[in-house]
Amino acid sequence: LKSYYYVTAPTISLQEIERTREIHSDLPRILRISSPYQEIDVVQDDLHLFGLENYQNEFHLFIDQRNQFGSHTEAIYHDTMVHGGINLAKKRPTKALVIGGGDGLIVRDLLRYPEVKSIVLVELDPAMIRLANSYPPLRELNRGALLDARVSVVTADGFEWLRREGEAF
Repeated sequence: LKSYYYVTAPTISLQEIERTREIHSDLPRILRISSPYQEIDVVQDDLHLFGLENYQNEFHLFIDQRNQFGSHTEAIYHDTMVHGGINLAKKRPTKALVIGGGDGLIVRDLLRYPEVKSIVLVELDPAMIRLANSYPPLRELNRGALLDARVSVVTADGFEWLRREGEAF
């Protein structure tokens, strides 16, 4: 995993292999969570190793080795999705549905609106919910959003749940 996420070019010579082994020992561990649905990797961005002290404890979250977000840039994506959508609607919702988003970041931003009285989060993978609530850097980033009293977390396929429940949002 470290080679996949941290090393850009394959090594060829014995010296390069030794150097890669040395580099790997200095790199942060990668947290991998395997579920029946996906592989979730949390990759630490220890940029302070390069003299960037303001970026300690930053991370990227990957699902099936595809980048989902970086902790130091995720706000751009989530702000646009939540606040842009609410601004386009021209009124503040009282209830909201989030399909996917088990990391809690969309829910975090929806909770900023006092008009939002209830949020239903439907997430297929319980492993993502556990990660959002138990991994300290992610729980800090999502501000414990999934534990808020206004949030109902449902573990199910979002589209099947929506068809079955028939609720309007």
